Amino acid sequence: SCMNMTSDTAIITIMDTVAPAFTIPDNIDTVQCGDIYDLVFPTPANDNCDGQVLIKSNIYTIDSGTCINNVRYKTVLEFSATDACGNTDTLRDTIVHIDTMAPVITCPFETISLECGDPIPPLYTILDSFLANGGIAEDCCIDSASFFGTESSEMAGGMVTITQKYFISDCCGH
Repeated sequence: SCMNMTSDTAIITIMDTVAPAFTIPDNIDTVQCGDIYDLVFPTPANDNCDGQVLIKSNIYTIDSGTCINNVRYKTVLEFSATDACGNTDTLRDTIVHIDTMAPVITCPFETISLECGDPIPPLYTILDSFLANGGIAEDCCIDSASFFGTESSEMAGGMVTITQKYFISDCCGH
């Protein structure tokens, strides 16, 4: 009864080289500048070893400073899921903000009637003055340097009619 025994050791190494998996739903890819839109949220991230893992998000804007093809800027929604072994999956949803609409401009007043000797409202030559006196200029990217006004007058039947017109463009040239 000799108890001759022998042993051997096996080492099993489990490697995790697979990143967590998740998806983001389809979203609106293009919106008119200034429009409100819904953000997308990803499905839960599942990992083959760790189960459900945390998703981190980051939102940033890419502004080209120009307006090529009516694209004003882009909003990028970035989602990343990382498991315990450092495997990462990153998905991005990019929303393109376009500007295809001309700015809206409204004079500080429509029509006024004055008596002789009453002060005539000035022709505004600077956008800030125009706005401060009740004018409105709306767009997602007003080009304030493009603002100008013209004035003309016409006399008929003992009455002078003065017409002031104001013009403005946006950053995309509308």
